[in-house]
Amino acid sequence: MSETTKTPPGQDAIHATVEHASRAAEETVAMGREVVALWLGVTRNAVEAAAGSLRATSELIAGLADSVSELSDRVEGGNEQS
Repeated sequence: MSETTKTPPGQDAIHATVEHASRAAEETVAMGREVVALWLGVTRNAVEAAAGSLRATSELIAGLADSVSELSDRVEGGNEQS
């Protein structure tokens, strides 16, 4: 004789609820990973933009320093000649 096991009342609902909660948790984790990936991408772009801006500013300051140095040398040279 084969015995048929009966599911206690309400257990199917409990299993369905657990499965639903598990799927929701997995979806939340996946969404969290996507948000982190987007945030890292935005942060990387911001850092690269800031680095480019600093590089350009540094080059501008170096050029200005060279010009001021040349001007200073000319002024000193002019003062020595007079």
